[in-house]
Formats: sequence, structure tokens, C-alpha cells
Amino acid sequence: MAFTTTIFFEMFFVFNCRSEKKSVFSSNPFSNKKLVISVLVSFILQFAVIYVPFLQTVFGTVPLSILDLMKVLMLSILGIFVFPELFMRKSIRSFDYVK
Repeated sequence: MAFTTTIFFEMFFVFNCRSEKKSVFSSNPFSNKKLVISVLVSFILQFAVIYVPFLQTVFGTVPLSILDLMKVLMLSILGIFVFPELFMRKSIRSFDYVK
């Protein structure tokens, strides 16, 4: 569950990393088609690692139940809703620099 939560968190958080000054709610998250496709492919690959028996053996994973996936989604969605304001750069005026 920790592995999947980390991967899902990063996949949600990447939408906030598109801009240093705006959160995902300030811009259209679907305007960058390559990013959206990359995230979807990453989700598919993560599900493959969890549910395909051969990949379970290679990566040492076990299938997650629906309840486990709901917990993972609730924790990983914090990448969109909680953390953006912590990492947004505020506009810096030139006279704010200390020499």
C-alpha cells in the first residue's frame, strides 16, 4: 500500500508542478496532453504491477482490495488539495533582495 500511495501521490502532485505560481485549480489540468497521457499510462502500469501475477512476483507486491485502494486514493489525493500552497512561489520584487 505504501508503494502504491507514493506512486499515486506523485501522479496527482505532478499537475501542481506545471507552474511555480499557479495551482492546478488556477489552470486547465488537461491542457498538456502529453502529461495527461503519461499520468494515465503510469496509473495503468501501477495497476499492472499490483494485479498481474508475473509482475507481482518480480516487484514483490500483492493485490490490493477495493478498501485498500480507497485508502490509497484518499491519502494520495492530498497531492492536489493540500500541498500546492506550500510549494507555490510568491512573486518576488527586485527590491526585496538583500545584497
